[in-house]
Amino acid sequence: MEIRIGPPATGDNFFKRPKLISRLMRALHRGNVTFLGPRRTGKTSCLKEIHAHQDEYLTILLNLEKLHSPEAWLAAMVEGLRTALEKPPTRFASTKAGIASFLERIRTLSIPGAGSVELAERDSSKAWVKNARKFLDLLAGSEVPVLFLLDEFPTFLNLVAKRFGTSVVEEILLWFRAARTELQEANVRFLVTDPSA
Repeated sequence: MEIRIGPPATGDNFFKRPKLISRLMRALHRGNVTFLGPRRTGKTSCLKEIHAHQDEYLTILLNLEKLHSPEAWLAAMVEGLRTALEKPPTRFASTKAGIASFLERIRTLSIPGAGSVELAERDSSKAWVKNARKFLDLLAGSEVPVLFLLDEFPTFLNLVAKRFGTSVVEEILLWFRAARTELQEANVRFLVTDPSA
């Protein structure tokens, strides 16, 4: 094992933490999770490990630290889910029809220039909220278990606040609270890292 300061440790350099990861997965069965811990303590490495080795959910791992708008976040979630659905794990083969139907509906929520719903970054007033509502409805109507691993969420919110102000951050948090509440029964989960501990 090589000790590395900087990028997340993976493979042989990742210090296995099966008890911690097992606790995170048990907590996700009950609801959504905020994964607290100071920077450089291995939160991102743990998310990468979950993403690579668990098969209960379709997992979407997103690093949000370079996103500056709610449209970019929504587009990243849509694209991440689309990619995961196009290569479903064997475990979800029995729900292939449902996945295909879900994927077909989600194609209408595409990134700019790729479809009929424009996630335009220049209009950050309320346009993204309508598309985010559609995305939430699609997730709620799906039978596919989905796990969003959202790394650096507070950093993303700070970047949005600097660019658009706190009112847009409030819109994001209101939508995210609705998503966590409404998707609880749909077996859609969010694991968010927070370095502020």
